[in-house]
Amino acid sequence: LGRAIAGLARSAQLPGANELAARIGIEAGLVIAGQITADRAAALDSLVGTALNTAARLQQLAPAFGVLIGEVAHELVSTTFSCEALPQSLLTRLEPPTQRAFRVHARSVDGHVALKAGRAALVGRDAELRRITERWHSAQQDGGQVVLVSGEAGIGKSRLLREFLVGLEIAPSLIQLTCTPHGATTAFHAAIEAFRGWVAGPAGQGPGGEEAYFHRLAAAAGMPPAEAVSVLEEAFGRRPAPEGRVPGERRRMLITLLQAWLLGAPMPDAATLIMVEDLHWSDPSLIELLLSVAGQLLSRRGMLVATCRSGQVPPGFEGLASYHLALAPLGSDEAGSLLDALSREPAPPAVRAQILARADGVPLFIEELALAVRDGTIPRTLQQAFAARLDALAGGKRLAQIIAVLGGEAELELLGAVSGLDRPALEPGLRRLMGAEILVSASAPGIAFRHGLLQQAAYESLLLSERRSLHAEVADLLEARRTELV
Repeated sequence: LGRAIAGLARSAQLPGANELAARIGIEAGLVIAGQITADRAAALDSLVGTALNTAARLQQLAPAFGVLIGEVAHELVSTTFSCEALPQSLLTRLEPPTQRAFRVHARSVDGHVALKAGRAALVGRDAELRRITERWHSAQQDGGQVVLVSGEAGIGKSRLLREFLVGLEIAPSLIQLTCTPHGATTAFHAAIEAFRGWVAGPAGQGPGGEEAYFHRLAAAAGMPPAEAVSVLEEAFGRRPAPEGRVPGERRRMLITLLQAWLLGAPMPDAATLIMVEDLHWSDPSLIELLLSVAGQLLSRRGMLVATCRSGQVPPGFEGLASYHLALAPLGSDEAGSLLDALSREPAPPAVRAQILARADGVPLFIEELALAVRDGTIPRTLQQAFAARLDALAGGKRLAQIIAVLGGEAELELLGAVSGLDRPALEPGLRRLMGAEILVSASAPGIAFRHGLLQQAAYESLLLSERRSLHAEVADLLEARRTELV
């Protein structure tokens, strides 16, 4: 809205010295609406509530084309937008004075607001970020690139790739695959789930819908349309395999179709960026597919970048990579800078020294230990740090444990069924978990752990009897509701 009005302001001819500008104030909270009309519309002056009053006053304080948000709104969006706290001297002008308020900063990438890439600015990875960006530029001009980013858990592999995406001047044609522990025994799991989302988006909503897109993909793969549709419907779990067909033949056809999709056959003129997260949790069929795609990509315009844990690179992948970037722990100065950036106020020297010593330069450990400090007591392990944060979130702990059992990512419908809570009852606990940066939004719509180590810690906080009970309940629900998965 601000950008649109700014563009209008440049072209508008207003009398005198008048200028056109937008000032936006936002706060979240309970608002009572009165005088609801037959079409359920309400006049602005019929709304009553503290959030509305705060938003109006923030709007008055906002600079031209600026967005100010209140404390509750900041809790909801702080993981998505970069926000700057307003000085307390400015807030005293509000009536009544609010505790905290923020100015929103967001970068625009190809017309879309980019996600904030973490809680603090990326520290100590400038050289690595520059190398990946250089590889992408080379992939667009000189031929395809295959980049492997490795490092121990929590070292910042995913964060580095998010920063890389945010820094691109032009958004690429992006295909993102995410490997998970529960998908490691299912053939092509990450690819099929990503393709399912791709088809559910704009690709399957163009002229002719999903079927027309399948036909275009079949033509690019050199396959009869009816055969391609049958294979893809089977991969999505919508229909069983036809009788009399050799499984190996259907598998080869699926690989061909997935290759055509990943290599951008429906969009031959676009440079494609394929990102594969947590390759160490991939299944053998997916590795076969990716190795084939990587080999072909080297002679095309595009890049495949994959992350994996140190020492767990799949066979054949390291030799094929045109560049292998191994992330090391942060140095002491860099780790200290990250801790300082995370802290609202300087930590006592003794506490600061202990956090840095126990984190050993691993960014995720620095974040979790800093968040878990209570009364100067520092947890000794990530498990203890995470358990302390979960215990402080009351009802959010049980939801986190359920999501951990569901594989670290859950659709809200399934989460509600397992927890026995409807959507309104789920929201307070989910908001607390997202505000604590334990969970992030996912597709479907759904929710997911910010990092696999947090899921592991939540899972391990369950007693064995609780795990068995939850796994049995989830299995029963999947059998009843998701027959294609069972």
